[in-house]
Amino acid sequence: MWVCYKYLDRSLINFFARELVESPFDVFEFVQDAYIDKKTGSVGSSLNPLLIEKAYSAMRAFEFGYRMAMIDQSFPVSYSRIYSDEIVKSLCNLLGFGELETIGSEKVKYEFLCTKWMTKAGVYVYSTKNAPFRWRVKEDNSILIKLYRNCVFPDNITDCFGSEIIVKDDEARDRIIAYVGKETRPPLLLEGLTSLKRKKTMCEESSSKYGVTKFILRIPILTKRIVGENTISEYVRGSTEIQIYTQTEVFAREMVSEATHEEFRKRQYLCKVFPVLFPKDIYEPFLRHSNVI
Repeated sequence: MWVCYKYLDRSLINFFARELVESPFDVFEFVQDAYIDKKTGSVGSSLNPLLIEKAYSAMRAFEFGYRMAMIDQSFPVSYSRIYSDEIVKSLCNLLGFGELETIGSEKVKYEFLCTKWMTKAGVYVYSTKNAPFRWRVKEDNSILIKLYRNCVFPDNITDCFGSEIIVKDDEARDRIIAYVGKETRPPLLLEGLTSLKRKKTMCEESSSKYGVTKFILRIPILTKRIVGENTISEYVRGSTEIQIYTQTEVFAREMVSEATHEEFRKRQYLCKVFPVLFPKDIYEPFLRHSNVI
């Protein structure tokens, strides 16, 4: 897996990152070979860790293929990719960004924030470039890791599309959240509204310096399809996660090594995903037999 090459020591990569499965291949023969290896490796009082790991590795590859097919067939994932431009336009219309304003370093706390826009919420949002906010569509690899980390199906992932908004301080953040709630939710309650504060009581893979407030918006997108001689108009929902940072929080993420997003992702993988993909009862005997531990 790509995460093995990214996060593991080079001396360990060959023991965890296996060769790619050739395509096309016979599914029945592939599974049968794995079954034979598992059965052969488990015969007698002395187990064969090499054959057991080989069988497990093959079935894990088979499962990866199945889960990737699930991702490809997921409507929320597809909508976030097909209608990403429409989602961005809807967010821009919702927040009503004014004209771009360039600001000098003497007027902003952190020099890397060099532009700002007034919004309908009555607060400024800040950026490092000529766009009011950053956005991204989650890649397949990232979704796959999340399936294992959170034990969910692709249709339950609500952040396939994500956007990031930077405001001045806590007061500006609360004002923009209240505005979005008023404009989009009759009960004024935003779905999944969560505030992760910079404190040491957060989950073990999170940094104590990390802080962000986030919520989910399900944006209606008008689509048209042809049925016979008729054109049918209907709405689909583009789920997007809105992340709001104060200037202090985004500075901690960008400038402090421990709080960078990459470090956060690494801790997530090593703490939650790695033990699931490489269970101890399979890999401890395998690594001992290979004289690694």
